[in-house]
Amino acid sequence: MTDPHRWLHQQLRFLVDDGIVSAEQAQILRERYAIREEKTRHTAILTGVGVCLVGVGAVVLFGLTWDTFSRPLRTVFALGPVALALAYDAWAWRRSGSGTVAHESQRTSRAARSSLHSEAAAVGLFFGTIASALLLRSTWDIRHPEVVGVFLCCALALALAWVRFSSALLAAFPLLVLVLAVTDSPPSMGPATIAAAVLLACASPAIVAGTRGGLANRWVTACFAGTTLVLSLKAALEAQRSPVLATASWIVGAHAAGALVFAPGSPAQQTLSGFVYAAGLALILALGFPQPWSLSAVGISQVFSDSAEGLALALTLGIPWVMIGLAYAQRRPTDNAVIAVSLLATVGTLATYTGTSIDVLRIAAVLVAALWGADRLRDGVRNGVLRELNFGLVLVLGLVLLHVARTSVEPLVMGGSLIGAGVAFLLVNRSVSGRHSP
Repeated sequence: MTDPHRWLHQQLRFLVDDGIVSAEQAQILRERYAIREEKTRHTAILTGVGVCLVGVGAVVLFGLTWDTFSRPLRTVFALGPVALALAYDAWAWRRSGSGTVAHESQRTSRAARSSLHSEAAAVGLFFGTIASALLLRSTWDIRHPEVVGVFLCCALALALAWVRFSSALLAAFPLLVLVLAVTDSPPSMGPATIAAAVLLACASPAIVAGTRGGLANRWVTACFAGTTLVLSLKAALEAQRSPVLATASWIVGAHAAGALVFAPGSPAQQTLSGFVYAAGLALILALGFPQPWSLSAVGISQVFSDSAEGLALALTLGIPWVMIGLAYAQRRPTDNAVIAVSLLATVGTLATYTGTSIDVLRIAAVLVAALWGADRLRDGVRNGVLRELNFGLVLVLGLVLLHVARTSVEPLVMGGSLIGAGVAFLLVNRSVSGRHSP
């Protein structure tokens, strides 16, 4: 986007020529409305690309002749990546704190440059340290289990995310934790899942520490939400249980985290709500079929076991309900429909084991979905929020598709039903958009 102050700078010389302002006044205006650095972002990106290319080139250059060097010389070369990263970090640190800023526009411009260079420096420190560690490991023939190396990468990413306030490393941390959870495979996956969950829990306060900007908060929250969902499903599959209970518990826990941790309406809270609604929609529509009920029919005594996998599953299923209990106790705003969907899946799974008819549970799921959709439609129409309106329409339309697909009707009737639902979807959207347009 072009800086609006640039137009003023272009016109000042004409104003001076016409005698409207003096040269001194024009200089004061130039200093007061300084032009921002428009290529700051591109500069930081190109700097990062350049550093990576230098690193790759060095690896290619020394890779062919690495074994011909002596061990002390290889040790010196191995320290090169982290030395370059530290030098760039020191330069970025001096750049962010040097000089006196006289005007607000200059202060904003310097803050933008500083944050971008600090982000690039933190990422450079991360990769530079890893590169040096790998070279030193090869030079000195250091042997350790692969899981130890992944754990150290996780610890380094989290430490730099805290110290350098790096959004990129904080977003990468849960992905590294997920790699850690699958690195140490047989004979037992339970301890790895528990360790990954503990690491995520310890790092979760970093999500809300300070201000990173809307887009960064969304990315960080999405990475943490997606990783915790995968770990929940992983715990269920390792314990040889249906993912229905794990999904329902994750929905409750994520919804409780959004109520307890994030400010209402914040980018992170909206992102987490999107994950919750997507998982809740998939779950409630799936429960309209008999297969999920029959596959997840287990008693409470069969859900858990004495193994580490059973403990991981117990933590996955229990902690989210404790969190939602805290949210209710603190009177935080919660969506009762989300809780109802998860409660139906949990209680219904246990009820199926006791002999409750699957058809009764399916009807209950359809009723809950219809009520949830009607509630979202009401809020969407009343407040003019298209996101709520569309979610309610997707729920109602999903019920239509669910039942039409399962019945043996004429193609004319099926096609007419789908067309009617689609037309209703478009008309309601157009009506609400026109009513609330500026």
